[in-house]
Amino acid sequence: MKLLAIDCAANLCAACVYDAAAGKELGRSVLDLGKGHAEHLMAVIEEALTTGGADYAGLGAIAVSTGPGSFTGLRVGVSAARGLA
Repeated sequence: MKLLAIDCAANLCAACVYDAAAGKELGRSVLDLGKGHAEHLMAVIEEALTTGGADYAGLGAIAVSTGPGSFTGLRVGVSAARGLA
């Protein structure tokens, strides 16, 4: 099963595609933003998927960090995960 992990809790805007069956990371994208997660998150996710050779249809689960971190960053990450799910 492939998992998309999203983290917007702190300064980083990050996404990672992980293959649980193989036990390895397939693709990752990270930006050190401070602010502006909402504007960049979908591009970060797309880069992680592309690097990992995956697409949305091939994902078995989506995970998102829930803190600690800024309320706005957490809201952006959770909203994106819910929308994609």
